[in-house]
Amino acid sequence: MCSISESTINRLIQLANVNLKGNESAEEKMTILKESGLLLNNVKRLEQSVKPLKLGLLHSTSGATASSEIPVMRATVLAIEEFEKAGFPIVYATRDYESEPRLAAKYAEELCDFYNVDAIFGCWTSASRKAVLPVLQKYNIPLFYPVQYEGCESSPYVYYHGATANQQIIPAVSWVNNSERKNVFLVGSDYVFPRTANKIIKNYTEFLGGRVLAERYVPLTYNGDFSEIMNEIVRLQPTCIHNTLNGSANKNFFQALQNVRNKLASNFTVMSYSIAENDIRNIGPELCAGYNTAWNYYMSQEGVSNQIFVNNMRATYGNDTITDAPSYSGYTSVYAFFKLLFLNHFRTSLDDLRTRTTTAVWFTPTGDQDYNINQHVYMDCIIGQILPSGQIQTVERFENIEPEPCLRTYPWASNICPNACN
Repeated sequence: MCSISESTINRLIQLANVNLKGNESAEEKMTILKESGLLLNNVKRLEQSVKPLKLGLLHSTSGATASSEIPVMRATVLAIEEFEKAGFPIVYATRDYESEPRLAAKYAEELCDFYNVDAIFGCWTSASRKAVLPVLQKYNIPLFYPVQYEGCESSPYVYYHGATANQQIIPAVSWVNNSERKNVFLVGSDYVFPRTANKIIKNYTEFLGGRVLAERYVPLTYNGDFSEIMNEIVRLQPTCIHNTLNGSANKNFFQALQNVRNKLASNFTVMSYSIAENDIRNIGPELCAGYNTAWNYYMSQEGVSNQIFVNNMRATYGNDTITDAPSYSGYTSVYAFFKLLFLNHFRTSLDDLRTRTTTAVWFTPTGDQDYNINQHVYMDCIIGQILPSGQIQTVERFENIEPEPCLRTYPWASNICPNACN
């Protein structure tokens, strides 16, 4: 068996639901693991099978969303390699879908048909996720999706590890409104997530007594200037911009905003929903400092397990590696998948995995997580403020929010997902 770190042993102990006294050495823990049957039985079962566990990774390493997706891919690979080091025979294939939904579907088909994968990890935009859904259904294969999304979907073929709207957008709009920023401007990329997210923001802002002054979109691949939009922002004087831009357009947006910042109110802010620590580095922290974000994880979170996660990422990919919410979700989704496998005695059928969805509890660097009946994860929403260093400090936390992808209990949201989740 390959060398295995004590932190990985501890996570396997947790997955196996093994009770410890608390003073065992790493060697004693490995003995307990073997005696529990976790390593002995499951590794033996895999070794005796016709093929090892096969995983497909579908991430853009080129195109508009590459800078956001590459860190997710790296974190996902790190988690897979931790299980490899524990002795589990795994092979994985990666495909770059170039930020194009059409190619996401094409390569998902290839991963399922040619490579016969047991699960796929990845996709970024909702357009790419929706593009692969028919492929997942055709082959009865699960996708572990790592990114926050607009909701209005509850596919039995997807395990959703990003936030739903009520775990990100709704708490953020509440925070903006409660901070006396009631006149808002919406700007986003022109595709599924920003369109639906802004519909939610508009409805909820108006429900709370605020005003949406304007709503503007640019193409996902937009690389032009924002001078026309900035002129409108200066004229309308919002106290907050809700930013659902995705990918490389953010750099030009924040650069243009810096040029007019002194013409806006002193309490003006931007609430961003799709830029995390890695994106902030690419945009330039000096352009984003002081503005706000809403995520479920920040690299700056305290705790030994999170520090181990950060250290392991840096040991693998370099000392300047940054962790963020999407990479955190990519990493933890692998642990969720293995927990489902363990509960099913390593039967990889999606039908078998579904039977254990609501009983699975798995390790994350910030505490245990679990699914609801619709294969979404319970999670916190953390409002953050971007620091000049590029890190994000916590401003307010909304804890352990139950995912509600179709917003059934929100009276102001009746027109958001009228035909979804039925």
